[in-house]
Amino acid sequence: GPANLEFQKDIQPLLKNQLALALFPAGEKQVPPFIIVLQKNTSLAQFNQILSRLEEEFKKDFNLSSESYRQANITNLKSLSSDSNYYYSQIEDYLIIGNSLEWLKKTIDLIIKR
Repeated sequence: GPANLEFQKDIQPLLKNQLALALFPAGEKQVPPFIIVLQKNTSLAQFNQILSRLEEEFKKDFNLSSESYRQANITNLKSLSSDSNYYYSQIEDYLIIGNSLEWLKKTIDLIIKR
């Protein structure tokens, strides 16, 4: 199982019940781009600890790489078994997850502009 992480127990409390999911229109034969924005209500240290446990799990199925964008760091999870790509980033007290780098960056821009 995912590093003994129980979603409800470990992750749910980190996130205020503020979860937004945005789906964007896709071109033909494409997976629709999605972005999930989670607001976290825990200390950064606690949050990073859980994130690093998740990353250890991810490394079994994904290649991880990262890039900087504005004041955020974007992690790219590239599936080893398919051509799926996922991205996530932390900015301020938000965690953003998605399958489109372009939309992830637009979401970061919105959060920074608030």
